[in-house]
Amino acid sequence: MRLPLDPVEFAVEFVQRMRRTPGLTRPPSPRQTVAIVSLLTVRLMRRGSLTLRDYVEAAVSTTYHLDQEIAREIAERLILEMLRGREKVESPHIPREIEASMPRRVTDVLERIRREIALASRLRSHHPSIELMRELERRARLGESPWSELFELLGRDSKIVVMRGISSLDELTRVVRELVSLRLGSLSPREASLCLKLGWKGLLRDSPAPWESLVAEERSRLLARLSEMLERDLELFCKSLSFLSRAGVLSREDVEALLAKLSARIRDLRDLAIAALMLGWIPPDLDVWKVVKESLSRMPAVDAFELATLIDSRLGTDFREIVLKEAASSRKLSLRELSRLCTFSALWRRLVSEEISELLSEALKSKDKFQALLNALEQVKRAADEIIIPYAKHFMLTCAKSIRVELLRNAPDARTFLTLLERMIREEREFAPSLEEVLPIARALGVPDDVVARLYGSTYEYIKYLYEHGLGDFKMLSELLRGLRLTQSQMTELLRIAATRDLRDHIAALAFHDFKAFMRAVDTLGIPEEQWVSALTAGPGEGLLRLWFTHRSEIPESARRRLRELAKRALIEVAYEHAFRQFGSAEPGVVPTNVTRIPRSPEELENVDVLETLEELVLSGKNPKYHPLALDDFRVHVCRRGRLAIVSILDISGSMAGEKLAYCAIATAVLCLKLRPEEFACALFESDTHIVKGLGEVREVEEVADTLLSLSARGGTVAAPAVRWARKQVAHTDAELKLVFMFTDCAWFDTDEALDELRNLAREDVNFVLAVPRFSYVSSVARRVLKITRGELLVLDSVDSLPDALTSVLRRLFY
Repeated sequence: MRLPLDPVEFAVEFVQRMRRTPGLTRPPSPRQTVAIVSLLTVRLMRRGSLTLRDYVEAAVSTTYHLDQEIAREIAERLILEMLRGREKVESPHIPREIEASMPRRVTDVLERIRREIALASRLRSHHPSIELMRELERRARLGESPWSELFELLGRDSKIVVMRGISSLDELTRVVRELVSLRLGSLSPREASLCLKLGWKGLLRDSPAPWESLVAEERSRLLARLSEMLERDLELFCKSLSFLSRAGVLSREDVEALLAKLSARIRDLRDLAIAALMLGWIPPDLDVWKVVKESLSRMPAVDAFELATLIDSRLGTDFREIVLKEAASSRKLSLRELSRLCTFSALWRRLVSEEISELLSEALKSKDKFQALLNALEQVKRAADEIIIPYAKHFMLTCAKSIRVELLRNAPDARTFLTLLERMIREEREFAPSLEEVLPIARALGVPDDVVARLYGSTYEYIKYLYEHGLGDFKMLSELLRGLRLTQSQMTELLRIAATRDLRDHIAALAFHDFKAFMRAVDTLGIPEEQWVSALTAGPGEGLLRLWFTHRSEIPESARRRLRELAKRALIEVAYEHAFRQFGSAEPGVVPTNVTRIPRSPEELENVDVLETLEELVLSGKNPKYHPLALDDFRVHVCRRGRLAIVSILDISGSMAGEKLAYCAIATAVLCLKLRPEEFACALFESDTHIVKGLGEVREVEEVADTLLSLSARGGTVAAPAVRWARKQVAHTDAELKLVFMFTDCAWFDTDEALDELRNLAREDVNFVLAVPRFSYVSSVARRVLKITRGELLVLDSVDSLPDALTSVLRRLFY
C-alpha cells in the first residue's frame, strides 16, 4: 500500500507550523496531531488509498473554523515542500522590488498561483490523474464531446481532478454531475445547455427552479407549460422565457410567438414593468399608448408615473413623458400632481407655466386679492417642495415670480408691503422681484426709493440703483461691493454710469474692488486717463498704496507716472495721520526729558530744582547762615531731547508682497517723519537688502517715499545681511537707548546664518522687538530668535496694524 506522504510526519509538521503562525483565533493543541492521523487512517482503511486532498481536508476539518483558511494555505504549502524533488518548478517571476510595492491582496494571490503551479509540477510522478487532466484540457480545446462540456462545467474547479486523484472519464463524469447537482437552482443558461448536451435531463428535472427543469422538457410540453405559466404567473414566465432563450432551447420562431402572446397579455404598466425588468427589453409590437391609457384608468397618475420611472431607469426609455402626455390629454392636472409627475421636458414646463398663470388669474378675480395671492404663492411653494429634481424646482419657483409682484402690488399699506418684501428677500432672494419691478409699486404706496433699495443689501440691482442716483460714499459702496462678485459686464455697466456723471467715489470703489476688471472696463469704454486716475484719490490712502504695490505692473506707463505721484502724496499723508494719532504731533524727535545742572545765568533760577539744590548743599556741608550762596550752589532743571537709535528691518520677500509691502512703506514713512536723522535707520530685505536710510543720514520724507514706492517684493528671504547691517548701525552710535524692530514671517532661506548674526546683535545691549503676522509665520524660528535676543514678540492680527504696532512700541519704550 503506497501513500503519497507519511501521515504522522505531515500531522506533526502541520501542527508545529500552525502554532508558529501569528494571529490565529485558537492555536492548535498537540491533540490535533492525533486527530489528523486518526482521520487519515480511517479514510485509508475505508478506501485503500489516500489522495493529497485527503491530507488537506484532514488538516482543515480538525482546525477551529475561524482559522480554516489559514490552515488550508499552510497544508498546501507543506504538501508542496514534502513532495519537492529535483525537477525545476516554473512559476511567475516578478522582480523583488516590484513585488514589495504590491498590495497585500495581490501578493497573496500571486503566492497561491505559485503554490498551485509548483504543486501540479511536483505531482506528475505521484498521480496518474495528471494524465487525465492533460487529456481533458487537450480534448476540450478540440471541442470533443463530452470532454468539452465537462471541462466547461468544471470551470475554476478543474484542479479537483488532481486533488481527488481522478484517473478515468467515468469517474470524472460522476464527480462533475455531483458538483452540478449542488448548484441546481442557480445554474446559468450556458450550464443548463451543457447538461442537456450531456444527457442529464433527469438531473435538470430535479431542479427546484422551474426555468431549469423546463430545459429538459420536450418542445410541445415546454410550449404548453410556458403558455400556462403566462396566464398564471407573468414574472415566472418572463424569467423562464429569458433563461430558455439564452440557453438555446427555444427556436427563433418559438420566441417570437411567445413574445407576441406576452404583448397581448400585458395590460398595464405593472405588467410591463415586470416583463421589462425580467427580459431586459420591451416586447416588440407592444401598443405602449394603450398600456399607458389602461394604466391611468386603473391607478392614479402618480403610481403610473412611478412605474414608468422604474422602467426608464433600467432600460433608458422615456415612458414618463408618455404618461405625462396621456394624463394631461385626459384631464387637467393640478400643480401638486405636476410636481409629482416632474420630467422637466418642454411639455412639463408649459403645463407648469399655464397652471401658475391660471392660479394668478383666479386670485386676481377674487374679492380679497391680497389673501388669494398669498394662498396661491403658498400653494406653489408646497408643490415645489415635493419636486426631487433641483432645476425643476427652481423653474417652478421662478414662474411664481409674477405672483410675488402682484402680491406686493396688492399690499393694503406701505408697512405690509415692506414686511412682505423684506421676507421675500431674506427667505428667497433668488426668486424675489427685481428692484426695477418693485420701485414703481413702492412709489405708488409712498415708500421712498432709498428705503426699498436698502432692503436689497449687497445686490447688483441695489448697487446699480445707487450708481444711477449718485447715492452713497466710498466707504458704503466698498462695503456693498465686498459682498458681491461682479461679472465683467456688470463692472463695465457700473463704470459707464459713474464715468458719465463723474462720480469719483463710485469710480474709486470699483477700482479698489477688482482692479483688473476695472482696467478692462476702462479700455472697453475708453474713459480718459485723467478722469479715472484722479478719481482714485477719493479712496483712503492705504487703499491707494495697496493698489500701487499690487497692480502697478498692470498700469500703462503714462498712467503709472500719475499714479506714482498720487501714491507718494498718499503715503506722506497716511504717515502724518499715524504720527498725529499715536504721538499727538508730527514734530521730529522723542518727547523731551528733564535734566538738572548748574545755572548759567541768574535768569535760569526760576527753574530751580529745590530738592536737588538741598541735596547738593547737604553733601557739600555748606550752611547758608554763615556762607552766602553763590550761583553754582543752585541746581536748575532744563529740558532736552533724549538720545536714542531705532533701526527697522522689514521683510518684503515674495511671501510678504502686495498689501504687506504697502504697510511696511507706511511704517517706514512714519518713523522718517517722527524721528530725527540720527535717531532712525531703516532697511528692507528679501534676497537682497535695500537700505532706505542709515543712522545720521539726512533724507527728506519725499525722498524716502520715492525709494519706498520703487520697491517690489521678489525673490526669497535672506535675513542675515539685514541683521548684520542693523548690528553695524547700533554699534556705531552712542545713543542711550537702542531698539531693533524686525517685521518678518521668519520663513528664511538662511536661518542658521541669520541666527548667528542675531547672537552678535544681542551683544550690543539693544532692545529687540520681533513682529510677525498671526496666521503666516514659522513659530519654531520665532521662538529661537526671541531666546537669542531676549526680545519681545509682537503678533499682528492683520498687516494693516503694522504702523500702529511700531509706533506703540516706540511710545512705550521711549516716551
